[in-house]
Amino acid sequence: MADIAGLVGLFREEFEQPRRRARIPRNRDQSPLDVYDREGVRRRYRLYPEVILWLATILNFPGGTKNGALTPTQRVLVALRFLATGCFYLSVGDCWPLLVSPSTACRCIWQFVNALWEAQQTYKFIDFPRTLQALQHIKEGFYEIAGK
Repeated sequence: MADIAGLVGLFREEFEQPRRRARIPRNRDQSPLDVYDREGVRRRYRLYPEVILWLATILNFPGGTKNGALTPTQRVLVALRFLATGCFYLSVGDCWPLLVSPSTACRCIWQFVNALWEAQQTYKFIDFPRTLQALQHIKEGFYEIAGK
């Protein structure tokens, strides 16, 4: 009988649903646009505060303040921080004062890039070569920078 009880205990441990982690409320009242000066924002996000606010208005993010959701400006800041530094989602999320999880950082980046594409604003920010000569000129420029 003891063997059966032991097997039942092992079975329960093996197949029991994991418990959810407790929510960690974040205080996101401070915006990096308010905390840092104009040059500080540009150094961290590679854009000036006016451009960041303009991007947040034209991209039409689905907004909401339910359960501490990020504002459109905060989403743009998370995505720009990733694009400016190229670091991991965890490192982007740890940047004070936003403090977001890696999965939230991933969603912000995806929403930002997708909204930029859907708003058809990419031609204003990204210049793709349109001819073979332009492409060759860009290749030569990279070759001069990087060498052999």
